[in-house]
Amino acid sequence: MRNSKKHLIAKRIAEELMDGDVVHLSTGLPQLVADYVVDKKVKIILQSLMSCGGHIDFAVLEALEVDEKGNLAIDIASSIGSGLDLITRANKVLIAMTHSSKDGTPKILRECRLPLTAVGQVELIVTNLGVIEVTPNGLLLKEMASGVGLEDILSQTEADLFISDELKTAAFI
Repeated sequence: MRNSKKHLIAKRIAEELMDGDVVHLSTGLPQLVADYVVDKKVKIILQSLMSCGGHIDFAVLEALEVDEKGNLAIDIASSIGSGLDLITRANKVLIAMTHSSKDGTPKILRECRLPLTAVGQVELIVTNLGVIEVTPNGLLLKEMASGVGLEDILSQTEADLFISDELKTAAFI
């Protein structure tokens, strides 16, 4: 179903990509991004670092947790073979995930509780509720999904959020 939360998140991530970008898509939700870059000249790599000569513009991952410092914890078992070393080699790390777990537990935290996969690598988080940029001052809410209120986002986010002066409502979700 193309209007599912995951497909809409993938579509929004695809908006970040430009012609000529080399993009690593990890397993799961990030691989859906490939469905939305058909009009762009983007090189998608799924596993081998060698296939891109070592240069990666974006690594798109699905995280279990992300914190306000840009640290992340991912499911190592499902990411084996997708090149975890790509995280540190990418110019930008984008996270594609639902804002909270199925039981409503926030996934955007003050500090990750699970073992860290990478420290300070995340630059942008795209969820079903909005788009959050990781800055040196903390997390900056840049976009809210259409039909979502600010209180919805704040109540489902453990970390403190700064609200952009240019906060916009996006129709991607």
